[in-house]
Amino acid sequence: MMIKRLLAVVISVYSFNLYADDTFNDYLLAYKGDVELNNGGVSDMNEVGSWLEEAQFRFNTSTPTRDIDIKKNLLSYEIRVKPKAWGQREIEKDILALHSQQYESLSHEALSFSFKKRYLELLSYVEKYNTLRHQITLSDVLNQEKEFIQNQVTSDQFNPSRLLDAEEKLQENQYRVKFNLGRLNKIQTRFGFPLDSLDSLKERATFDWLISTPEIQSNTIMDGNGGQFSPDVLNAKLNLQLSQSKRKLLKVKKQIGVNLLKFEYGDRRDDEMDFQVGINIPLGASFSDVESQHKIHAEKMQLITRELKTKHALDEIGKEISWFYEEFELQKNNIARVRKYLRKEYMQENPELMIKLRKKLISCKQRKEAINQKVRVLYLNHLALSGQLIQKPLRNWIHEGIPELLSFKD
Repeated sequence: MMIKRLLAVVISVYSFNLYADDTFNDYLLAYKGDVELNNGGVSDMNEVGSWLEEAQFRFNTSTPTRDIDIKKNLLSYEIRVKPKAWGQREIEKDILALHSQQYESLSHEALSFSFKKRYLELLSYVEKYNTLRHQITLSDVLNQEKEFIQNQVTSDQFNPSRLLDAEEKLQENQYRVKFNLGRLNKIQTRFGFPLDSLDSLKERATFDWLISTPEIQSNTIMDGNGGQFSPDVLNAKLNLQLSQSKRKLLKVKKQIGVNLLKFEYGDRRDDEMDFQVGINIPLGASFSDVESQHKIHAEKMQLITRELKTKHALDEIGKEISWFYEEFELQKNNIARVRKYLRKEYMQENPELMIKLRKKLISCKQRKEAINQKVRVLYLNHLALSGQLIQKPLRNWIHEGIPELLSFKD
């Protein structure tokens, strides 16, 4: 009977882990639905528009003053064409390509925000789940403590104040368990998880597959991109490239070259044809030239500032993760030490010390999980700031080993 029950628990645990993985990943992969992307129906230049700046057709009519008669109107037809300067067509294509990259970069930034938001929601759920598990375990220990004190009623060691304190702590913790179980089930309904009871929570598996502080610490140290894919840095680079290209366009438009072609036909006493060519004459640096130079210098400084700020922010996050890693190792050692004491023979014979150690163990586990939670959030901030969070192929960054998200669908 015991073997069947154990087998059922193992199957239940394994099934839940698979179910949780699928549900978590389905929720993450739905991040695109949070952002409505629209490029405004922007289209490329047509073939004619890529070669000509503008074109006009003019129709003129005039009547001699000596003989006002509509039938004797003099007509003329004129076509004016302003061709683009040499090299202007290629520069304009480059500018349009940069605008497309800018839109793509901003879209990725919005999607990254949505992706990170979903990660944080899942981590918040895990935090509430772990807190509830610890509270359930603590209820069992507090109940043992209350029973231990009650058993001392007939002895000289009995202390009514201790019994009252133990009962109050137990009742308060039981209330928290009931309250948090209700909140957890509401969240599980949202994610599509089956609802839990106190008994199912005791048998259900923990989220052991979540990435922990040591792996995050190792990944952060190995990360050497320096924020080169950071959305802020990429946007600043694109702004600079756009300003540089627009300055090139400005210079090209003002270089020596054909600026106007005019063809005119006049229907007068004698048919007349007229052809006119306008030549652009450079006049040296103008206000727009100097202004574009200032803008480029400002964009360069903006890029340098963004790079420095991003690198500093990433370094600070790395330092925080390193500090939490040291605390994590401390709590890990505390847990190992308490478990070692719990296995001592003399501890087995002292119920009061056993209760204290069990409470100590729960407290250490809670602090360890709190550290993991903080580090995972920091890690997500690091990934979003560095631009790695949404890089292809998409990955489950909170799963140990950081597997590809789509691999769960294979």
